[in-house]
Formats: sequence, C-alpha cells, structure tokens
Amino acid sequence: MSTAREQLAAIQHRGATAYAGTALASSHRGVTRRVRRDRTVRASAATLAGVGVVGAGTFGALHLRGADALGPMGAPSPSLSGSVSPSPAPSDSAPAGTVIEVKAGERADAIIERLAEAYETDAETARESVALRLPPEAAGNPEGWLAAGEHATWAEDGSATAGTLTHQASSMVAGTEVALYDVPREQWQEVLTIASLVEQETSRTEDMPQVARVIRNRVDAGMRLELDSTVHYALGAEGDISPFTTAEDREVDSPYNTYVNAGLPPGPIATPSREALEAAIDPADGPWMYFVVVDPDTGEMRFAEDFEEHQENVMLLQQWAQENG
Repeated sequence: MSTAREQLAAIQHRGATAYAGTALASSHRGVTRRVRRDRTVRASAATLAGVGVVGAGTFGALHLRGADALGPMGAPSPSLSGSVSPSPAPSDSAPAGTVIEVKAGERADAIIERLAEAYETDAETARESVALRLPPEAAGNPEGWLAAGEHATWAEDGSATAGTLTHQASSMVAGTEVALYDVPREQWQEVLTIASLVEQETSRTEDMPQVARVIRNRVDAGMRLELDSTVHYALGAEGDISPFTTAEDREVDSPYNTYVNAGLPPGPIATPSREALEAAIDPADGPWMYFVVVDPDTGEMRFAEDFEEHQENVMLLQQWAQENG
C-alpha cells in the first residue's frame, strides 16, 4: 500500500503541469500576487501547489584592497549541449519508497548525482533525463529548475512502487513551473536567476524581499551586482566553502562574475526556496541600492540607499570580523 506522501507525489506530478495551463490558474494570477506576502495565504497556496545556506553579500564598498570580501557559495553546471558519450541505461525503477530531497541552495550537479544513485545509473544518463523535461527557457541548463522539497518516487499508476527516472525529473521540474505560474514565461529564467541569488545571499527569509529589491534596483540602474556568491559559482567552488573571496577571486574571467559584468548572470546559481522565489516575483518596495550582512553568525543584514550609508554598515561587518578573528 502506498503512503500518503507517495500518493501526494503522484498527484502533484500529474496535476501540476496541467493546472498551470488552465484558465483557473490564469484567472488567479492577479489575486496570488496581491496576497503573496500574507504568511497564512502563502502557506496555504504552497500546500495546494505542492510546491538557506548562510550567505552574505556586500555591494560596492567591500572592495577592501588586500582584504577579503564576504560571500556565499556556488558552482557552475556543465553544459548539456553537444554530443554525449554512450552510458548505461537506467533501471526501470528506483527502490519503492525512495525519497529524494532537494535542499534550497543546492546545485543541480549534486541533485543529479542523487538521482543517478537512486535509479542505479550514471550521472550523465540522469542529466539527459532531466534535460528532456526542462522548458525551453532553461536553455538546457538544469540549474535552479529542480524544485526544492521532498520528491517521492512513484509509478504511473500512482502505486507505492517507484516510477521511471524521466517521470521523477518531470515531477521535480513541474514543481518549479507551478511556482512560476503567475509569471510570464519570458520572465521565468530571469525570476529564477534572481531567486537563486536571493537564496545564496541571505539566511533569513524576512530579508529576502529586500534583497530581491536591491538586485532589481541595481540591474535597473545598470550597476554591477558585485555578489560574492556568483564569484564562488564562477570559480567552481563546492563543499565547505569559505564565506570570503579574495581580490584575485573577484577578477575571475566568467560571465557569472558580477564584479566584472553588469546585470544578472546568465542563469541561476542554485535551487531557490519557495520564499526566495516569492521574493523574486514580488520584491519589497524601496529605494535600497546596497546590502551587507553585518553579523554572519545571526545573518543580520543592513540595507542602504546610498554609498555613504552603506559604508557605515560595512564598518559594522569589519567590527564583527575583528571581534571574531
């Protein structure tokens, strides 16, 4: 007999994509946007839809010459384009009752490795299965598209047995598509990219709408984002990453290096949480142009409208660094 979780996973997969394209979903988009910040409504909506990492970011002022700048983690995923060498076919199913958990802030490579393990195949085969399910907006890159949460394996008939790898990938991607259903398709990749940056730059959900606003304000103003999380991503850093980047790190030649390139990076740098996605879709209103984590232990952030105010906030971070070695 299947568990409630497995039955819900099957229902989610079969219904998520279908619902996203219905007139009912379309008619509720405006309402969803208006109530998005209401915690009670937001929790209920998340339940119906089925649908982190301690980070720190500084803008502008943390170009301390000869010193380190604070920032979180990230790493690029290989391109899905081009020819693929032959690889073993996946098994027909994963062990019944398998649950694959995708954590907010996690990268696609790590998720695909677990998919391969669960379905007893290699990572390249798992990557191909995921690529088959990606929407055109992803341009073949799974980064950010495998929805955070627990994904139970399931069969087409909804039983407790596991489904195929392709069905599993479809369920994961469908979770992200449902979360984006009130966003115009041409904005999907942009919103998902901003959400991934918000996820990596914050550790407190209450700060996410403001961080999203700073990102949008700087993009609109033609400014460089100067996010250390994108530098770590460009460097391919993974595992237990230091929250600091060096002046040399920030010169890395990569389109993901937002210290060098203006605007958003080419795509997401991690899986965003539901809260980060909501913040990217509906950011707070405000003129902030800078933010900095002033206490990496607690994740406390300060926001500023101008560079002078930001400098004062950066001094709080420097004070924390002196007091904590």
